[in-house]
Amino acid sequence: MAMEQAAYEAFQQEILAAIWRDLDPLEEEIERTRHIDNEQLFPLLRGMQAFALTIPEKWGGLGLSISQYLPIIAEFAKTQGGIRALVHVHNSMCHALAHLGTPEQCAEVLPGATRGERSVAFALTEPDHGTGADLGSTAVKVDGGWKLNGRKHLITNSDFASHFLVFAKNTERDVTCFLVPREAPGFAIEDYWHTMGCVGGSHGLLTFTDCFAPDSAVI
Repeated sequence: MAMEQAAYEAFQQEILAAIWRDLDPLEEEIERTRHIDNEQLFPLLRGMQAFALTIPEKWGGLGLSISQYLPIIAEFAKTQGGIRALVHVHNSMCHALAHLGTPEQCAEVLPGATRGERSVAFALTEPDHGTGADLGSTAVKVDGGWKLNGRKHLITNSDFASHFLVFAKNTERDVTCFLVPREAPGFAIEDYWHTMGCVGGSHGLLTFTDCFAPDSAVI
């Protein structure tokens, strides 16, 4: 997918101007307070369509290709790292869902994600294990779905994400990914420390305690 070139060039000029006009003035306060005010930031991001960059047009997004997206996210990185992380994780995870999710999963999340009303976070890294075959989170098959147990940390956008791509072992060797909504019973989110270069953004600690994920949640 890609935006037609002439339209892209016009859009690129508009969003780069908006980044420096609307976002750069926020940098000093964010770095000083170590906090991003989403109520202040989100209307600005909506105005420049930053939530819709990589989401396909069929779901209401702009449908940028990766080569079109990269120069834009690079410009975000020049202003403030926490804002860049917020925009990038939202767009990259929504892009992943658009390509890997079921039609029902995409319909639940992506139309609202274009406006920042919904969002997807990436729940892989663990405080007690790692990010690969050593995962400690488990998924046990039960009637109608799965029970998830384990912890994840450094999960960007955990303060506002509506859904999480959660990776857990369903056998000793096999890993399955689940689309878990924020309000799922047995799912708790705590604030965590900042990461270097991404001051102000959220990178939370997630805990799953017999959290039920239906079969329809499997990616």
